[in-house]
Parts: sequence; structure tokens; C-alpha cells
Amino acid sequence: MPNGGVKQISDYKLSRYACYLIVQNGDQNKEVIALGQTYILQQTAAKAELKTLQNFIMLDIKVCIIDKLQMIFLKEKNLGIEKTF
Repeated sequence: MPNGGVKQISDYKLSRYACYLIVQNGDQNKEVIALGQTYILQQTAAKAELKTLQNFIMLDIKVCIIDKLQMIFLKEKNLGIEKTF
């Protein structure tokens, strides 16, 4: 500032979504925008991997439950226990 003046600068707090929109629509040639886009890409990929892992875990749990129920059914059948539903 000329003559030693001071300029007041406002500080804003942005939501995550606002930051996302700014980064996604910003100039890729600016380093901060490029870094932000890389971060968003990495986070999106990590969430997709986590979701895939969760799906595999749930599938594995379901298979284990089915196996246990089949074993119980066979044991009951061998003991002559019949269930009606």
C-alpha cells in the first residue's frame, strides 16, 4: 500500500462443497487448483476402494452365515428334527 497504508482483507469460511466447486472449476494451471483436483481424485478413488472392500466383507459374512445355516439344517435332518415354516 502506498504511504504505509493498511488494507483490511475479509476472511471467509467455505463449506467443503464450496471448496470442491472452486477447485473443480478453477484454472488447472494454478498450482493450488491442480493440487486440489489431485486431492479430490485421490479421495474419490479411496472411497470407491473402501466401498468395494465393504461389499466383499459383507459378501463373505453372508457366505459364512449360509454355510453355518446349512450345517445346522443337515445336523437337524440327521437327528430327525423337522421344522415347518
